[in-house]
Amino acid sequence: MKIILGTLAALVLAVPAAQAAVQDVQVTLDEQNAQVEGLDGYGWAMLTLNAPRDVYYSIVRLHPGKDTTAFANKAQRMSPTAMEAWGTTIAGGSASKGLPYTTTVDLAPGLYEIVVFEGEGKKAQQYVAGGFKVRDVLAAGPPTEPETTATVGLRDFRFTGARTLPAGGGLKIVNEGQQLHELVVAKVKGKMSDAVKAAKAGTFNKIKMAGPPAQLIGIVSGGTTNVVEPKLAPGRYLMLCAYGDRNSRNKPHAALGMVETITVR
Repeated sequence: MKIILGTLAALVLAVPAAQAAVQDVQVTLDEQNAQVEGLDGYGWAMLTLNAPRDVYYSIVRLHPGKDTTAFANKAQRMSPTAMEAWGTTIAGGSASKGLPYTTTVDLAPGLYEIVVFEGEGKKAQQYVAGGFKVRDVLAAGPPTEPETTATVGLRDFRFTGARTLPAGGGLKIVNEGQQLHELVVAKVKGKMSDAVKAAKAGTFNKIKMAGPPAQLIGIVSGGTTNVVEPKLAPGRYLMLCAYGDRNSRNKPHAALGMVETITVR
């Protein structure tokens, strides 16, 4: 989490592609409790997390038979990797006052928990802010996937799919691997080859950026799909996964090959 949270400090967040058939679900954090509004059943939903301060969040769909109270009690000390034994992290990202994080996902019936991480150093804390149940009732019409203009796949440990992205429109991001991954892009100042070299070495502080990086999705489990609409200016970008855990020998995934250059037009 330390690598990720360092990256999150200067993120420009993405906004999802919206369609009339997609549920508009608002998750609002107040103190340490979250309220959920607009959820009618299973199907595609635009999740918007509103927070009064800087937080990082995960939405976890619990595996069948897992107890919500037991999860909440243990979540305070669990890493994203440890949470895999309890459920599937379908979405993740950071939000702050006036700058919500939003993504569009396909909600299956089940129990979902909202995990929040905030603060730094000794003041850092992680907790379950609440949860919600997706009923086995179709929310609105056939569960049609939102329209997208490009797809990026996250594998163990490389990217697949588009290397040229449109400046607008929906972007489909699929975690095609078995590991947890995230997707961050940064516009580079200077030689792109130097930026790629620094990313592969895991020395992200040596990457000369032309602006703050943009987190298109936070840490998500394998087999998940997020649809976002990134607001990126035309140009060349560095694309990478900065997450690392015991499955990657505690190295950021970029150091294992999960770094690529893309062009936005």
